[in-house]
Amino acid sequence: MIRILIVDDHAMVRQGLGQVLNCVDDFLVIGNACDGLEAVDLCHILEPDIVLMDVAMPKMDGLTASRMLHHSNPKIKIIVLSAFSDETLLQEALHTEVEVILSKEASINEILDTVYAVSGIARG
Repeated sequence: MIRILIVDDHAMVRQGLGQVLNCVDDFLVIGNACDGLEAVDLCHILEPDIVLMDVAMPKMDGLTASRMLHHSNPKIKIIVLSAFSDETLLQEALHTEVEVILSKEASINEILDTVYAVSGIARG
């Protein structure tokens, strides 16, 4: 079972993505956070395998949270979701040691494939 934490400042994104992911037998959404600060706190408590992390959020952005999470637990895999195509932002994300950067325009199948690939489990 792949344990997933969803981090996005939009409730509709968290809830919709959570419903889709929970329909996959191999996935378990163990929580969600509305900003990077809450994500860091929840990761220490819930210990997810994968974090789906938005970039632009209040209190703490996703890249700062990703750096903190990688520092405290390098086993957590982080998939950054971004609505931006800013080259500087993408370069910064790559230096944050996230596994993948996905556009928020990605299809559900692309997101599922990415979660499987990052987890190292073959999609069934």
